[in-house]
Amino acid sequence: MRSGENSWPRHSRRAWKSPNPAFHRMSSRFLFFQSTEYGPVESACTLPLDCRVEFWQPCINPLSGYVGRKLDLVWWLFHHAHVFGNRNFSVCRIWLNSQLVHQTTVFPPFFRFPFMAPNDLQIGDTWTLPSQRGRGFAGNAIKSVLAAFAGPDRLFWYVASEDNAASIRVIEKCAFRLIGTGVRTTRLGLRLLGDFRITEHSSSS
Repeated sequence: MRSGENSWPRHSRRAWKSPNPAFHRMSSRFLFFQSTEYGPVESACTLPLDCRVEFWQPCINPLSGYVGRKLDLVWWLFHHAHVFGNRNFSVCRIWLNSQLVHQTTVFPPFFRFPFMAPNDLQIGDTWTLPSQRGRGFAGNAIKSVLAAFAGPDRLFWYVASEDNAASIRVIEKCAFRLIGTGVRTTRLGLRLLGDFRITEHSSSS
């Protein structure tokens, strides 16, 4: 058990029981997945020979490695302002020749994910070029993240909308297990200030 933790199971901490009136519950429900092992999927990480995987992490210059996504500048600011709970924020990008075809973001704990412990990472904010969907880039990016960031005392998380069948299928193939279901909140009318909260735990977790 980590220092300062109680005796609850890791996935049972901070379930949403009494919401703050400042938060507004959004209508969609979400599924929360968790993985503690990466060995079974590491060897299955394969890409075409004309593809490459790279990890972008914020440096002093916000435009270094910037590919035009405005949200990445927000994450750059969060990283340098120490909003994130550890220094492992990164973006996994897959290039097909010179074209960016996929990226997946690796988030340390921050206010959006109150269920995470300090050393955990959350895999999310995935994007695939529409013409390249269905070719396995999302799964390969997740496996690359697991191989790159696995370490002792670390859990990986993944959150998917319950109606996003493609996202759920990808994460299940990567050996993540369903922990529970929950909601996304807004705060002061802003999604960026809200969070994801587990409201019901899976009977098998």
